[in-house]
Amino acid sequence: MGYLRVEQSSIFLVIKQVSPSYSNMPLNKVTNDRVLVCVISHDYEIPISTILADLRGFVQDLDHEVLYFSSQKNKSSRKNFFKIDSSRQNKIDPNFVFESLGYGELQKLAFHYSIKNKFDTVVVLHHKGDFFKVLLGSLNSFLCMNDAQVFLGSRFLSKEGVLKTMTPTLKRWGSKAITFLQNKILNSSFSDFHSRYRSFNVEALKLVPFQFNSDGYEFDSEILIQLWASGCNIVEVPIPFKYGENIRQENSFSYVWKLLKTTCCYRLHKMSLFYDRKFNFETGFAKYKLKKGFPSTHEFAIQSVKSDSRVLDIGCGNSLVADELKKGGCYVEAIDYEEPQGEQIIDRFTKIDLNDSGAKIAISEFDTILLLDVLEHIEDPEVFVLRLRINAKGKNPKFIVSVPNIAFFVVRIQLLLGNFNYGIRGTLDLGHRRLFTFGSIQQLFLQAGYRIQTIKGVPAPFPLAIGDNWMSRCLLLINKLLIKLFPRVFAYQIILTAFPTPTLDDLWRKNST
Repeated sequence: MGYLRVEQSSIFLVIKQVSPSYSNMPLNKVTNDRVLVCVISHDYEIPISTILADLRGFVQDLDHEVLYFSSQKNKSSRKNFFKIDSSRQNKIDPNFVFESLGYGELQKLAFHYSIKNKFDTVVVLHHKGDFFKVLLGSLNSFLCMNDAQVFLGSRFLSKEGVLKTMTPTLKRWGSKAITFLQNKILNSSFSDFHSRYRSFNVEALKLVPFQFNSDGYEFDSEILIQLWASGCNIVEVPIPFKYGENIRQENSFSYVWKLLKTTCCYRLHKMSLFYDRKFNFETGFAKYKLKKGFPSTHEFAIQSVKSDSRVLDIGCGNSLVADELKKGGCYVEAIDYEEPQGEQIIDRFTKIDLNDSGAKIAISEFDTILLLDVLEHIEDPEVFVLRLRINAKGKNPKFIVSVPNIAFFVVRIQLLLGNFNYGIRGTLDLGHRRLFTFGSIQQLFLQAGYRIQTIKGVPAPFPLAIGDNWMSRCLLLINKLLIKLFPRVFAYQIILTAFPTPTLDDLWRKNST
């Protein structure tokens, strides 16, 4: 019989699959997946063999391993952490021991171990005395259903089950209240945000940077937010809700604060007002969306181009605007460093590195040149726009240019507070190399030999940030009014139209013929 004395640092045991000769309540349906079962214990005196006896009856027919997590205070007594009876038929051998690891850090190790050893599924269970046996009845749901990437054991799906428990009213309603607040912030619909009985598809775990998550108890909310935001199919299954003695609890007020903080951080991250690396799993052109149907740079460009124009979209991204112009009857070519994703309807695409000074960008045969949210990504925009003027060869195409306004009032407030946070998109996109104001973007084109026709401010894309609803429409209206009064402060983006003037070579050729 083996016992662990649980205190503050951590013990981490890897228990290899054993084929016992007995079964308590086997799974109704056997899966072919490799399953990693992670057991986290908070009891103060734990018979390991009893835990395994409870567990083996449910996983005996699976290709599985068991991770057992616990903790203790006195580092000097590590030799007393476990006592193994070598005469047992199913001997338990601890493979790893880690000291001073937090709750979240242990789960990171479990997920890392599952990926490294090519498991298909990770099941996380908390051992809470006699509650553990009751909970094991839910393993059928966790392991045998294959239509989801994440399963959550919800304590609140069954009202009858909740009412029959001895759970303190404050504890129960506190959990429900915080779940309600997190759902409101995220616009999600989970019934139980904080249950620690979960099953994860390992391929889904590869989609998110869980290694950057907290080492504390808020890890559970962070991993759930990450998987939900990445589009994983998450299913909740009912489990009992029981509150027992000898269950380790974190500081309630600190825990609630951390949960709400990390939830708000994700929301601000999505709105590009804050950057948090653990929520940055959008890459490439997929993170950009068409801004149509409300005042925006995309809407301005689409409305400004005549239906029979020849258009060159420089830095087209996923060719969102180019496709709209093609639908409107324009001839559209596009160039960028990476080919647009998905099926495109534009007439021609050319792969060009815009930072390559030797790349030939022919623009003289086009009526309109689009430079939408491009110049801020260029290493040397002064040289780039001058090169385009030279390539116009004396012709007079219309340039439609948009850049973010670094003097936007939100950025000003952040600077006042000592913050300068880059984000996945927006004014401080991680890919931005140069930053512009109304004055600096005008000087860029004037000094490169362009004639500026119009320059105006554009409001923030509230419908993309909070949805197309009455609130976003009201915010757009307020933003538009403020732009009329103080454009340099309240414009989220700047859009200008300009025409290249002839170079000296162009004038010489024109006058010498």
